[in-house]
Amino acid sequence: MTYLIYFSIFVIAVVAEWYLCKLMKHKGYKMEETLAVLAAGVFLLIYFYYKPFYNNVSYYIEIALIIILIQISFIDFKMKLAPDILNLSLLLLGLFNIITHISDLNFIFDRFLGFIVSGGMFYFCAVIGEWILKLFKSKDTMALGGGDIKLIACLGLLLGLKSIVIIILFSAIISLFPMIFLIVKDKSFSVKAPLTPYIGLGVYIVLLLELTNII
Repeated sequence: MTYLIYFSIFVIAVVAEWYLCKLMKHKGYKMEETLAVLAAGVFLLIYFYYKPFYNNVSYYIEIALIIILIQISFIDFKMKLAPDILNLSLLLLGLFNIITHISDLNFIFDRFLGFIVSGGMFYFCAVIGEWILKLFKSKDTMALGGGDIKLIACLGLLLGLKSIVIIILFSAIISLFPMIFLIVKDKSFSVKAPLTPYIGLGVYIVLLLELTNII
């Protein structure tokens, strides 16, 4: 019976990813649809292995988070943007998560602190990055897109201060080597690279580390 429940949840989640791909493509966004669905299947299988509990709200919130992040990552990789409608979905997911813990003031405070700190950190990095790019007379002076700032703020609201700080750290480490490679290859600081896939990987790593009680 338990395996049947897991299988049903898995099928519903993968179908949800597929449907979301169709919906976003209909709205004009481009992505590798097949790869997005396959990625959802692989990531969810690993997640199910480490979290064998399906009778709490956080389980389904995290599944929805994985589905949305995969979608944003593939769109960002293809189009270099993070759709506002998907960031809004994460914001609503974060608010719903707070509502389910409405009696826990520490939980609520931590989530709003995560929202403010993460969004503030990325906004500060965007301003400093823009100043540095102007200093080097780069053609493109946008270090971080508005979509990236909204995304990290919404993730801070959803996951809390401790988790989002670790996610930012992991994302920075994961993205460092590809960015250095592109800068050296193009011999320019005007390198446009999607940041969301690295943030998504950072989120997924943190979720797994929390499930295995490493952090």
